[in-house]
Amino acid sequence: MELGADDYLVKPFTRITLLNAIKTRLKKAKDNMKQIKQFKSNIIYSLPHEMQTPLNVILGFSKTLKDDSADLSKEEIAEISSYIYDSSVRLSEVIKKFVMLTNVELNKDRKSFSRVAITEKKIRKLAGEIAAKYDRTGDLILEITDIELHIINDWFLFALEELIDNAFKFSEKGGKVTVKSLKDEQNINFIISDNGRGFPPEFCEKIGAFMQFDRKTNEQQGVGLGLFIAKQIVNLHKGEMHIKSSLNFGSDIIMKFPV
Repeated sequence: MELGADDYLVKPFTRITLLNAIKTRLKKAKDNMKQIKQFKSNIIYSLPHEMQTPLNVILGFSKTLKDDSADLSKEEIAEISSYIYDSSVRLSEVIKKFVMLTNVELNKDRKSFSRVAITEKKIRKLAGEIAAKYDRTGDLILEITDIELHIINDWFLFALEELIDNAFKFSEKGGKVTVKSLKDEQNINFIISDNGRGFPPEFCEKIGAFMQFDRKTNEQQGVGLGLFIAKQIVNLHKGEMHIKSSLNFGSDIIMKFPV
């Protein structure tokens, strides 16, 4: 199993044991088909909206600048330019996540790890930039020690960035976002905590691409790729990602990497 076997039988085995193994395989195949169906449904629901919405803003306001610039004041032009820029950033973030997802999927079997120093200075810079984006630098708490990890540096930083960004995105201004690093005999742990609206347990158990909690009733930007990609990256590093969360009481997301 550790070498990658998906199932096995211990000899000698009975007819009942064999039939149970087959039933288990069929159930796994059925569950996989459900996941694929859900994956397609999530794409159909979220992806066109998430790409078309900022693109419509860019097209609409750029046309206004093109056709009516002579009649616009400097203040109006500045406001329109701001809308175009913000929408461009939103669209760029979607594309960035797709590129990373493709990169991870295509190169996961050819990955090359190296020893990387994850310093307090590096994490402070990354987390500080995210906090500044949300105008919440005072909400950031860091409890980081310098640690070495055997990782793919860009992938690890992408995963950490996504988790910190989500912590700010799903919590209110004034609520603290804490980033910790802890080392024990077996693991190096990174813990990202917030006191936002949290997630129900069933969501934490089935993280998938293009999945967002309660998107239909809570309008939010994004296609739900960040958390999924982060989990894939942690798994490829032979680590684990756990979510401890409850509705309206915030979340703790833990990335565990082997020492």
